[in-house]
Amino acid sequence: MTVHMAKGLEFPIVFLVGLEDGIFPHSRSFSDSKELEEERRLAYVAITRAEKILYVTHSMRRRVYGEEIASEPSQFLNEMPLELIEDLSNGASWLSYARSTPAMASKAAVSALRGESEPIKPRTPYTGKTYNSSEAIAEFFKKKDISQTGRAACVAEGEKDWRESESRRPLFHARTVESIG
Repeated sequence: MTVHMAKGLEFPIVFLVGLEDGIFPHSRSFSDSKELEEERRLAYVAITRAEKILYVTHSMRRRVYGEEIASEPSQFLNEMPLELIEDLSNGASWLSYARSTPAMASKAAVSALRGESEPIKPRTPYTGKTYNSSEAIAEFFKKKDISQTGRAACVAEGEKDWRESESRRPLFHARTVESIG
């Protein structure tokens, strides 16, 4: 099912796959800020289709026209609140890097050099409620009264222990796939 077809629907579990720059957001949107915002809006639509659990995936390498190429994780992944994501990857992932001290220090240093106290949010002429930021996504799930306490990953060979209480699960589950071919 496409994201466009899912508008207005909700599902207990949603899988959002291919969160890689060039796929989601599509490569044609990189040069046009309006197109990129439309892709961000579609990502929000996809994320908010999940009633309880959202799985997001991206690959490290992808085979395109018979040639294996490296894939960059989608910039939208960095806009999701890290504290609400459980990493189910078998090895290194964008999430382990994003949570690392050097990455956090780099983000803080860039903000300080720019003289920003907080990241600058894009301004839009629309003044109503928007759903294009990690804060809006977190607020959406808070309104659904889903626990954000998180817990340690309970993963054994890629399997999740589903016997634990529904209310203690993290909101997002992320997985880095080594290669898609």
